[in-house]
Amino acid sequence: MTLVSKRITHAVMMLEAGVYIKTVSTRLGHKSIDITANTYLHMTAEHERNALKKFEEYLKK
Repeated sequence: MTLVSKRITHAVMMLEAGVYIKTVSTRLGHKSIDITANTYLHMTAEHERNALKKFEEYLKK
């Protein structure tokens, strides 16, 4: 596994684990969370499922 693929895996796993995006962004050395979001959030179906689950829970209130 290359360093780049390890970095991608690490970032995606942190986001899937629910780590705050600002924390992930800082850890990766990005100047803004936009870079992190645009680069990594689209890579994970788990993130999408979690977002929908949170929205469903919100609607139940």
